[in-house]
Amino acid sequence: MEMRVHGANIEVTDAITSHVETRFRAALDKHERQVEDVMIRLEDVNGPKGGVDMRCQATIHLRPGDTVVVEDVEDDLYAAISLAADRAKHVVTRRLDRVRNRR
Repeated sequence: MEMRVHGANIEVTDAITSHVETRFRAALDKHERQVEDVMIRLEDVNGPKGGVDMRCQATIHLRPGDTVVVEDVEDDLYAAISLAADRAKHVVTRRLDRVRNRR
């Protein structure tokens, strides 16, 4: 599973990259063989204005050819990453279960 982390209006430090990789690998570990790659985009929506504006958007490409996009917006970047990873785990599990049940 390949993982890429990009930032928009935010500096992606080694600590942030490490947190992203740890959370998403733990969340998607069960489905590692079906996940082709994961692209995570981190963004500070309002810039220096503040507010609930830290966005974590993950685009997950699955081997059956499906694409899953999850997003979370919080006031803390680390919280947004953790909640997006939890949501990704739930959505990927549901999507792969549907594919298995069709067959």
